[in-house]
Amino acid sequence: MEGIDEDAIRLIRVLDLNDLEYCRWRRTWLRIIDLAKRYDRPLYNQLLGFPDNLPDLARLRPPGGNSRPEGIRESSLAKRERGELPPTY
Repeated sequence: MEGIDEDAIRLIRVLDLNDLEYCRWRRTWLRIIDLAKRYDRPLYNQLLGFPDNLPDLARLRPPGGNSRPEGIRESSLAKRERGELPPTY
């Protein structure tokens, strides 16, 4: 992994994300995802799809109130309800 700024570079170093085992793990999962995309679309959708239990931001009451109420319309749940949410990220 390569960081695009100093914070990212530091995080990669602190978490040791370029450790050989982490790199192997990432390559394995990228290959699994690629194979699923080509040969098993339901599995691909399961791996990269949105969860069934998306949060309803309109019902949440954060401390101090919602500082961005307009964002509720752009939430994944709202998009799903309008039929605008794609099957995968």
